[in-house]
Amino acid sequence: MRRRWRDPVEKDPTFYQIPWHRLLPLRIPNLVLAGRMLDADKTAFSAVRVMVNMNQTGEAAGVACALASRHNVPVQRLDPTILRQTLADGGSLILLRRGQPSRAVRT
Repeated sequence: MRRRWRDPVEKDPTFYQIPWHRLLPLRIPNLVLAGRMLDADKTAFSAVRVMVNMNQTGEAAGVACALASRHNVPVQRLDPTILRQTLADGGSLILLRRGQPSRAVRT
């Protein structure tokens, strides 16, 4: 049985998103940075540095590398839609603009 890390609540609390491209260095192909080495200002960093967010960047990085290898493409050229769908299929909650769930997400 797959579950989220917490039980659903009537109104989800504030969440922070870290865009996929923020884990990709500009000049080094096929390198993905997961963890606290992301680029953010002091206020944003204080919010995203917590363990659950770092767990999510690690999961996204690992899944992305596996998909890139499977599709024989550099990780920087991986279609983010495929990444989001694969994460959603694994039970991750993927939110897009204005807190709306992606159509790719199964509930």
